[in-house]
Amino acid sequence: MEPGGEDPSGWSPAVRVFGADLYGGTSGIAWFLGQLAALTGEAPLLRTAEAAANHALDALTGVETLGYGYYSGASGAAYALIDLGERLGRPAWIEKGLAAFHAIAALPPSPHALDVIAGSAGLIPALLDIARRYDRPPLVDAARRHGENLLTTAIAEPQGHCWDTLHGSGQPPLTGYSHGVAGIVCALLELDHEVQDPRLREAALAGLRFERALFSPEHSNWPDLRDLSELSGLAKANAPDNGPSYNLAWCHGAPGILLGRLRCRALLDDPEVDAEIDAALRSTIASVQAFGNSPMSNLSLCHGEGGNADILLVAAELLQKQEIRAVAEELGSRALVAHHQHDRPWPCGVMDVGECPGLLLGLAGIGTLLLRLDGRANLRSPLIVWPQESRSIR
Repeated sequence: MEPGGEDPSGWSPAVRVFGADLYGGTSGIAWFLGQLAALTGEAPLLRTAEAAANHALDALTGVETLGYGYYSGASGAAYALIDLGERLGRPAWIEKGLAAFHAIAALPPSPHALDVIAGSAGLIPALLDIARRYDRPPLVDAARRHGENLLTTAIAEPQGHCWDTLHGSGQPPLTGYSHGVAGIVCALLELDHEVQDPRLREAALAGLRFERALFSPEHSNWPDLRDLSELSGLAKANAPDNGPSYNLAWCHGAPGILLGRLRCRALLDDPEVDAEIDAALRSTIASVQAFGNSPMSNLSLCHGEGGNADILLVAAELLQKQEIRAVAEELGSRALVAHHQHDRPWPCGVMDVGECPGLLLGLAGIGTLLLRLDGRANLRSPLIVWPQESRSIR
């Protein structure tokens, strides 16, 4: 998809070669297909995964062009290919992925690239995880530099800290995981856990105060502060007439904040985090249970119930509550009946286009959820990076 065209939503289909990014490109597709091939042993899956991985590996020779973003740039692609190299026994992929991380570490942090999707907050946990697993201290040094980037760009508001993550868009600082404060808080705490810098923890606590001041008990959710009248597609379709919207997705709203707070719980002794987890969990469960009630319902990981169900799988393991997992399993069962058994297209995350292949918006992500529900692949969630000591959290 690309902006513009004749579609009144502001988007039009475009046919082109994928990039290498994790979000919608070949590294994310390769990662899913490789995990499936490792489980099933099917040769066509393996060949396609290898071809997609090789495309992404070729692109990683130019990390300056790709940028350091985790979901939108080079670091997520490198991370996925290292993970896939481990799974499929491809040491050359691991070495190329590690080389890419060192090249990424040499890129200067940008004050305009801050969030989990494209910026320092997404990169920091990946740098720390690879540094620990492969004994690469220079990557910790790079994570420190990106931590400084988050500290120097923090905006001090009366209620706490926020960040201008959509620089140049005219949008205000946001709550939430993918583009907002929740994801940045996780990165700051992750780095503080590694390097013991009280400035990082103080900034994270200030970020928590900012989001807490905006929590709505009525909605059991945090507002999406974007001016949706300036946006197109799904966001515009969901824009309320008055007041902020309260989205329910990994990217914006309670589900993504739930995922972030689950990580905070392991890094921070704060009873309010537990209360926030309870509130976000209620909203996320309700959203997953309501799948199919809206014509815009989809199963994408980014802004669909696939991502929300994946987050419930993480919550079920961390909180040791089988009843939470049962909600995600019930969604999977309903989706299989509605789409697989009746041979209907799977509802992806781009409206009015049909099926698309990518990890965060399309079939690779839906397939990843189904694999995680199956359990035999012991597959990690692609929606958050858990550093080495927490890699049992799947």
